[in-house]
Amino acid sequence: MLTRGNDHTDGNTKTQSWSMTPWAPCLAICIILAILFVITVVIVGSLIPVYLSSKGTDINVASMNSAVRLFTMNAAINLALTGSQTIANQDGISAQVNKALGYSTPVVSVRTTGLTNRGTRKRQTRVGLSCGGSNVLSLGLFIIRCPDSSCITDSCFEKCAVDIKRRIELKLASVVTPITITTNDGSELLASITFCSFDSYNPGKISESRLILINRIIFETKREWFEAENS
Repeated sequence: MLTRGNDHTDGNTKTQSWSMTPWAPCLAICIILAILFVITVVIVGSLIPVYLSSKGTDINVASMNSAVRLFTMNAAINLALTGSQTIANQDGISAQVNKALGYSTPVVSVRTTGLTNRGTRKRQTRVGLSCGGSNVLSLGLFIIRCPDSSCITDSCFEKCAVDIKRRIELKLASVVTPITITTNDGSELLASITFCSFDSYNPGKISESRLILINRIIFETKREWFEAENS
């Protein structure tokens, strides 16, 4: 900052002296830095909405009816039901499937079941199981959580569905797996299955008790995911 000194008058001669205060350069630097800071804040603020919109499809939590979480598994089974019998132990079958796949905590849940008789009422042996000639057990499976991740987005479920199906093929296609089925009349039937194929999910009626159970499992999974994200 420039300051003007005292005037010295000697006859007709007038002399003026000027000097610069020592803090003027610091003030100029601070003003420049402040301007640069404001510019930076404006640029970063304008880029945040663009970043969030580009990530929006990856942060949406998958719904219970998301197609990436549902598929049907078809397996040959050496069992035939009577006309009035239906499968009643979906929760029990869920536990048996998870155990056969090597999951210590539930990864898939059985939403719907169906057993198609191929014209034979004779009980087949384990050796006689074949995907072309045996009766077919169809299980509508719902992916509760990804086995190796706490992520619960559509993108994550789409990726882990591939791994789950690969494990089903590895664990259930090459061997015969025992399974216990309870029917609506209270009968407990021992059977064997071997994996055959996958189909798109065919929705059926879900009981209120099963919806409560699935919702509870999903809630616990979501809580674990959010805790992991915030830790």
